[in-house]
Amino acid sequence: MDRQRSSPTWRGHFVLDELLCEHLPPPPPDVPMLDFDQQPSSFRAQIEQYQQFAACRPCHALMDPIGLALEDYDGIGRYRTSYDSGEPIDSTVRLAPSPGYPGGLEAPGLPGVMMRILTDPAATRCATEKLYSYAMGAFPSDADQQNIATLTADWQNGPLTIKELARQIVLSKTFRYKLAQVAP
Repeated sequence: MDRQRSSPTWRGHFVLDELLCEHLPPPPPDVPMLDFDQQPSSFRAQIEQYQQFAACRPCHALMDPIGLALEDYDGIGRYRTSYDSGEPIDSTVRLAPSPGYPGGLEAPGLPGVMMRILTDPAATRCATEKLYSYAMGAFPSDADQQNIATLTADWQNGPLTIKELARQIVLSKTFRYKLAQVAP
C-alpha cells in the first residue's frame, strides 16, 4: 500500500473519537491484513474490503464513510479531485444514523460530515467535556459529570459560545475549589 496515501479509516476514527467522543473498541486480533497490491476496482473498494469481515463491519461502517467523505483533501488539507494514480475521488457517502439524522445521511463530502457533527448532541457534549477536562487538568471524574451535563445543556439551549462556555467553567465552584486545593 502506498504510505503517502490518506487513510479514510483513521480520519473517520479521529472524527468519531475526538469530535463526537464515540470510542470504538480496538480491532480484533485475528483480522487478516488486506493485500492492497491486489487492486480492486478503486481505492474506495479497497477500504470497503474490511466490511467483509463480520467482526470489523460494525466499526468500519461508522468510520469509513466519514473518512471517505473527507478524501477531497490530502494529508495536509490541500483540495484534490483525484489520487496521485489519477483515480478520481468520489467523496459522496451514506453516513450511519445519528440523533440528528435517524435515517442516516447521504453526505456530499465535507459539508455532509459537518452537518452530521453540527446536528449531533454528542458533539456539543464532547466539546464541553474536552474543554472541561483541559481546564481541570485531568479527565472528568464521575462527580464532574453533572457539571458537564449542566454546561452542555446550557450550551445546547442558549446562545452560549465557546468563549462563554470557558468562562462558565472557570467560574464554576468545581474549578475554583480545585484551584484552592492546589494553592500552597
